[in-house]
Amino acid sequence: MKNNNIKHTFPFFLGIFVALVFGGAYAFVFITIEGYVTRIGNAVQESETLTRRDAMARSTEAFLNSTKKERDTLEQFIVHNNDEVVTAIELLERAAKSRKVALSISSVSIVATPEWSGYERVAVLFSATGPFTNLTRFIATLEALPIASRIESGSLEISSGTSWFGSFAITFIKEKI
Repeated sequence: MKNNNIKHTFPFFLGIFVALVFGGAYAFVFITIEGYVTRIGNAVQESETLTRRDAMARSTEAFLNSTKKERDTLEQFIVHNNDEVVTAIELLERAAKSRKVALSISSVSIVATPEWSGYERVAVLFSATGPFTNLTRFIATLEALPIASRIESGSLEISSGTSWFGSFAITFIKEKI
């Protein structure tokens, strides 16, 4: 009887064992394939990211190449070093002299501009005296300076007879050192 029980139970346990082996093999293959699929997905995603970066780099390079002439032109209007700051101030003095206006520079300072990473503003405060027509011509000359500048403020008042007095603030762009 004992032999009979073994004959009937052995195939059952053998079937369970074989099912477990095949189930384990299937799980192993499934997990391995899933790992490969995940790696392939990550590689495709990385490839797409690199393709987008490459396209962006090419686009940026094309933009820089197409705007080189304009950037070079703009670069001519920017003060690049401290010697050029002195030259810009001398330009103000020459403009005043050519318009027959007495110029007195009261201060020159650097104005921090956080949104500009490579540039800063140089503020020049000055006063000028002379006839009204000479002062207005001087102001027009300031507006046409060959540097990237802006008259920030200005005021004119009559001082005596035909002599006028003006206070001005002008800024120009300087490359950070």
